[in-house]
Amino acid sequence: MRKELEDLWESYIIEVPMERTAEEKEIIKSYSEKENLLRSKLTAEQKELLEEYDNAVCETNSISEKYAFIKGVRFTTRLIFEAFCDD
Repeated sequence: MRKELEDLWESYIIEVPMERTAEEKEIIKSYSEKENLLRSKLTAEQKELLEEYDNAVCETNSISEKYAFIKGVRFTTRLIFEAFCDD
């Protein structure tokens, strides 16, 4: 069942575009501006290290999101099952 949920997650990410709120867009803009400022002050070696760090953080976040999705689906399924099977 885990494989099916992982497949569902992968197709969900690709097929369902994420709509961001104005607040989220502002946070992303601020983050991007600060990142660009930081990168402009780094050496080539430091930029490469920061890129590797950023990729590792993104990968970790992606894994965490997938696991949270799987746990959420399992929880919801159990909740629905309990609601319909409650005597």
